[in-house]
Amino acid sequence: MTVLGRPETAASRVTLALLTTGDSGEVTELLAESADFHRGWVSYPTRPGPVKSFLADAATNGFMVFGVRCLADQSLAGIATLCRFAGEPWATAEYGCAVGVQYRGHGYLTEATVLLTRSAFTELGLHPSRTKIGSAW
Repeated sequence: MTVLGRPETAASRVTLALLTTGDSGEVTELLAESADFHRGWVSYPTRPGPVKSFLADAATNGFMVFGVRCLADQSLAGIATLCRFAGEPWATAEYGCAVGVQYRGHGYLTEATVLLTRSAFTELGLHPSRTKIGSAW
């Protein structure tokens, strides 16, 4: 598993790794269980076929989809995405995430956001001064 071209990136309680179609069952379960919680905020597929297609076509569609896993037991706590990459002079990307409803409020996605943002700036060359985190549009 890799994140932005290097081995797994880990924080104190979570690890991030690119998801593959092999993860689609686990991702489907997490997104389906959490759909009502996310309604109005994010919209990810919640059925097996569309989730598998989303993961299979991510790179072709300009997405990087990461699994956020708890280091303690490797359970999937959420997903994080980077997409809509813009080249110079902007060098920006859009970030999205979804937490498993049973993991909300524990700071797992906060840690994952720090990891992913740091990697995006250092490894993808995105510009920190032009990137907005936590913006709603």
